[in-house]
Amino acid sequence: NGVGVTVKSGLNSTGTLKTACGPAIRLVATDAMGPMRDGPAAQFCGRLMILLSSRALLIVDHLLLTHSGRVEARFHTFAATRTGADSAELRGRSDRLRMACAANVPGLLATARTAPTTPTAPSANVLRWCTRGLHHDMALATLLNPGRAPLAVKLRMTPTRLLVTGRVGSHPFSLSLTHDLRPARRR
Repeated sequence: NGVGVTVKSGLNSTGTLKTACGPAIRLVATDAMGPMRDGPAAQFCGRLMILLSSRALLIVDHLLLTHSGRVEARFHTFAATRTGADSAELRGRSDRLRMACAANVPGLLATARTAPTTPTAPSANVLRWCTRGLHHDMALATLLNPGRAPLAVKLRMTPTRLLVTGRVGSHPFSLSLTHDLRPARRR
């Protein structure tokens, strides 16, 4: 929602947990979104990073804003990048990283360049997985995998769950999360 992290802000909580797809780290940073005139800017701001058994990393962000806003997940790199509307490939000298993105609202993978304050410093590529418009309740999924395996990720939000499915090469995955980014119990 812009560069809205407030001074002296930090994480509300961090922790590790187990998901059906692998070990995860959960970060909650709701307070970092700061206050507004009429209360907090966010009701929830969290990130879950899951290490999939296929060696891929799945990042799920969920934000519930007090007022509609635009959010993005940014990735900075010096690697050469090739992007599509919801995917990218980063190429180094000897390795590659593939990236696939999904959201519960219309999204776009945009690119930018950093503007270093020291003129001789190299400029980095910035991949910005963004919502196309202003939204109140949004979730973003980013799947990262080294190598050339094809990637796919989908994200769907229900009134009680975030459902993330996809594949890394021939390895499918399926994950059901609560809105506060914890593994959902089976019904």
